[in-house]
Amino acid sequence: DQLFRYEVPVCPGISGAPKGTEHTLLRLIRENAAASKIRLDPPGCKPNALALFVTTPDALVVGLKKKAPGYFGLIAQPDFKRLSTGGAPIRSWHVVETAGRDGQMLDGFGGIGGELGASDAKVVKNAAATRVYENTRQEILLGFAVIDSNATVGKTVQQLADIISLHLFLDLGQ
Repeated sequence: DQLFRYEVPVCPGISGAPKGTEHTLLRLIRENAAASKIRLDPPGCKPNALALFVTTPDALVVGLKKKAPGYFGLIAQPDFKRLSTGGAPIRSWHVVETAGRDGQMLDGFGGIGGELGASDAKVVKNAAATRVYENTRQEILLGFAVIDSNATVGKTVQQLADIISLHLFLDLGQ
């Protein structure tokens, strides 16, 4: 399996962080990204890696899927159930797009008898017959980390920044 990766600069964003920690958390997450050689957008950019602190993470995830189902892409129902009812203190997922090996966006195959949507089948126009590399890559468009605010009590800002960084920058399947 391929690892998902950001091909565009990352812009972390935070909402609902414990009082007085938002700026420090953002700075530490940016430092973690820089130390990991992840390209960053300058401060003030439009976030594409979001950490959301809430007291009811299950409700947020379910509500977000109702309002913006595209944020959950092709997440299978069992995986969505785990995200929305798992009880974990942090849940994360990524919105991913399949691109050609050189980064070109793939054209939709179009419907076959109206059964496939444009996002269901993609065409790789310059495929190579090789086992050395893949003909496609998985690019992260958006990353989400939903943190249960109740689980942050007793955690340091550094601990929060580190676990958020892991969830936003890696596909942990959580």
